[in-house]
Amino acid sequence: LMSKRDDDSADGVQPTDGKDPTQDLLDRIAFGEGADPAKLKAQEKHGIGTTQYDMVYNYGDTLAPSKPVSEMTMEELYDFQTDLINATKGTVPGTNLGTSAVGKYQVIRKSLFGSGTADKPAKNSWADKLNLKADTVYTPELQEKIAMLALKEAGYESFIRGDKTEKAFHDRIANIWASVAKASGKDTYGQGVHTLKADLEPMYELLKPVKTENTNRDTSPRPMLRPDEEEE
Repeated sequence: LMSKRDDDSADGVQPTDGKDPTQDLLDRIAFGEGADPAKLKAQEKHGIGTTQYDMVYNYGDTLAPSKPVSEMTMEELYDFQTDLINATKGTVPGTNLGTSAVGKYQVIRKSLFGSGTADKPAKNSWADKLNLKADTVYTPELQEKIAMLALKEAGYESFIRGDKTEKAFHDRIANIWASVAKASGKDTYGQGVHTLKADLEPMYELLKPVKTENTNRDTSPRPMLRPDEEEE
């Protein structure tokens, strides 16, 4: 589970260009999580960066970090997330727990480190799977890599092969990001829905396999690999 989410995240549809449907999908999810340039300007007064990669709960009004989160090491991030949980207990809709959501994709401490720490992340946590060290920096590039890992855990590769239905893939995404409603429209965590299945369907359509005239399946246009990714 990634994100027991917080505030009044952005509404509206972020435009997509269709050239990289996977990135468009992630960007639209992030937009619903609050990565809206207009709202991120609220962080300016705290001096903590105004990029989507520096987004923190309530745009820093509840608790501002000592520096932009995209410049933090895993150790610094873990400490800030712990402080954020304590500062937000009882204030997050849908839960009595606090939130530790940070960055473009509002990653929470439990998903990143499991029950472990920055020095010793729990087995199968994202930090463990990506081999992150205590001094690894939470850069924009790393945040994108984490988001792609989350998408794969939701069944991305099965979906683009045609082995997972669109509804099943979407519902797994809704389990990871609290701002995304289930296919049924249900608000999984009671924290407010800002992305419906209909908002993501244009990207799903580009990602799902298509049938050719000879009945062999070709995959739809695939995203270009970033330099730090390897073909699987």
